[in-house]
Amino acid sequence: MAAMKNKITLESLIEQALRIPKVKVNREEFLKAAFAKEGILVHQIVEEGPIACDYSDIELDDIAEKLILRRTSESSAMSFAAGIPGGLAIAAMIPADTLQFFAMSLRMAQELAYLYGAKDFWACEGEEGALVRYQLICSLGAMFGVEGASAATRLLSSHLAMRAVGGTPKRATTREFWDPIVKRISKELTLRLTTDTASKGVAKLIPVIGGFFSGGMTFLAMRPMGRKLYQVLSTAGFRYNDSAAMKDYLALEDLVEKAEAEAMFEDDDAPEAGVSAGVAGDGGWGAMPEAAATADKADGKDADNKAGTSSNIDFG
Repeated sequence: MAAMKNKITLESLIEQALRIPKVKVNREEFLKAAFAKEGILVHQIVEEGPIACDYSDIELDDIAEKLILRRTSESSAMSFAAGIPGGLAIAAMIPADTLQFFAMSLRMAQELAYLYGAKDFWACEGEEGALVRYQLICSLGAMFGVEGASAATRLLSSHLAMRAVGGTPKRATTREFWDPIVKRISKELTLRLTTDTASKGVAKLIPVIGGFFSGGMTFLAMRPMGRKLYQVLSTAGFRYNDSAAMKDYLALEDLVEKAEAEAMFEDDDAPEAGVSAGVAGDGGWGAMPEAAATADKADGKDADNKAGTSSNIDFG
């Protein structure tokens, strides 16, 4: 089992989670649904993002709170036995409830990021595409409380949205700067999902205050995680100044130095559990978008016929 876990990477976790129906979020469809009742033309929100369309932090934070509550309620009522499509190799390596929890976290991270102005995670290419997907990884890290992830999410989302962040070096917009940061966040996040603690179930993975996990699974922990992320994104969108940006930049530089120091004590030939050499090599995640697109076309009955496993989960 240990050898199998060493082969798990965050990319493979994301790729497998995206094969679960409704986990991959279509940015345009999500924004159209979220702002369908608003007076402003929806296509303008899709084109420019809610913040650029003069939505206030109070308005977006309120939408975020309602979204998190809705997703949490949906998750708590869900039967995961009906949710995993057949053929997910990763399901044999980590507990089913942990995989579902990660999948739901992945969906929420996409939705909250789009709400606060993120570009399409699955449409951008090249250098920009890599940085956009790095934003998603950092957002996931922020939800799970990974060191440096909140600072990375604030700084990177501000740069990608082209909001003025003066004072930080130009290298803060390059892959050279972000590669080691995202690699470290990916490593920590993957280890949290694949260690022996996680193998006992997500109840041991996420500390729950004022709640408990019983029966198959509840998702009470997801609400504070979602709130943590939207507060980070709201700060980046509305209350982020040059001083705060420089503070985050310096903290991330310290994180890189820490990672480099740790690497000195590692065997270069030993496999790193949960991390591949390039988090988003060649500007993307390889076949992940294509795999997800294929999954989007398959309905629950197709998955049932292929694997004898019900997969009619509906993420709403």
